[in-house]
Amino acid sequence: MFQRLKRKINLIISIALSLVILSTSILAYTMLKSIIYNHYKLLVTQCIEQSNKNARLYMYLIEEETNYFAADSSLVHFLKQGKFDSRIIAILDGLKNMNLNILGVSVYSQNNMAYTSNNVSNAPPLQWILDNEIPPDFIKDPNQQSGWMLRYKFMDHFYYTGYGKRKTGILSFLHKIMNSDGSLIGIMIVDTDVDALNRFYQNELSEYFDLHESYLVTESGRALAKQLPSKAERKKVKSLTADRNSKKSSDGDKEADSGIRIFRQNGKDLTAVSSIPSSSGNIVVHVLMDPLNSKLSGLRTWLTLLSVLLILFSIGISGALTESIINPLNHLYRKMKSPLPDTDL
Repeated sequence: MFQRLKRKINLIISIALSLVILSTSILAYTMLKSIIYNHYKLLVTQCIEQSNKNARLYMYLIEEETNYFAADSSLVHFLKQGKFDSRIIAILDGLKNMNLNILGVSVYSQNNMAYTSNNVSNAPPLQWILDNEIPPDFIKDPNQQSGWMLRYKFMDHFYYTGYGKRKTGILSFLHKIMNSDGSLIGIMIVDTDVDALNRFYQNELSEYFDLHESYLVTESGRALAKQLPSKAERKKVKSLTADRNSKKSSDGDKEADSGIRIFRQNGKDLTAVSSIPSSSGNIVVHVLMDPLNSKLSGLRTWLTLLSVLLILFSIGISGALTESIINPLNHLYRKMKSPLPDTDL
């Protein structure tokens, strides 16, 4: 009896339990995946922040070395004379030899005379640098004594080819040389190796993550990399740098925004964009997610197997529940069908 009802109840209970198990497994995997990815992104951000601090210390060291040589009384005296003096070159060589990551040093006097360290030749004229590289506010602002900039324009010209940085550019420190009365008598430009800056991020991130590459990006969004990144990545990075620059201009505070932004690339890898300390440029790090994704794939497999086992178990449970419902009905039905006993009146 009640076979059709039995099958219906068994089917309804099995489907209901299976849906609950499947939805719970999917929800659990989605939540775990989201939590793991968020923590992973947080760790990447923290590593980049630490790399920024290390890079800032490195840049501060170069700033202090430059400040020391720019304040040299002999240098100031020679520049004030307005005549070419080879002793200035010796001073610039001394600054270059202070740090292995300094590629070359240039000094431009107010009368457009250029001095360079011995390893530098064919230096661009001051007017070309003012027109193409140095921000106009740097010269006009009396409160701005120094600053950093990425130099990359016309890399096949002038002395950049001697540095071998045609694709990656160079990171330069600008410093005003002032007279005792506060007037400007020259500009010192210290060119540094961008690979040295990159190493702070590569060493820190490679210790914990599968780092694919890192490269610099200009304020306008141009990638300075030995191997050009994909078009999709360049487009996304450019939009992030443009968004950062618009926020800086609206807020009026260049240091208020840390500039660290992370997005997923191709649905798996992480790409982080961070502002270079004390500079208008940015650094991009590309972290491969394959090791993490493989572990998540293993987790998904275990959850799938567990769900299958629970579904099989639920089928057995649904059969037991169905029997507990149908058996009393069968017993009641048989009792109702049985003839009533005769009674004597």
